[in-house]
Amino acid sequence: MRVIHVSLTEKGLAVEEANRHHADATDRLAMTGMSDEEREVLRNLLIRMRDNIAVGGSENRHEPVTEGKGGFSDEE
Repeated sequence: MRVIHVSLTEKGLAVEEANRHHADATDRLAMTGMSDEEREVLRNLLIRMRDNIAVGGSENRHEPVTEGKGGFSDEE
């Protein structure tokens, strides 16, 4: 098996850094006014959505992937 190593040029690294800066600024703006608890709930929901999509693409359908308690409830 052959292995090919790839790396960014200086210009590519600069673009990556600029994109990271813009992404971080967008995240801060999107989460303005959210408590730490709300941010954690959002993070967990997005992870579950990602996992559900990944599982949904397989022929062998499983129950949705959950983290922690799982499911929705009125309990905090």
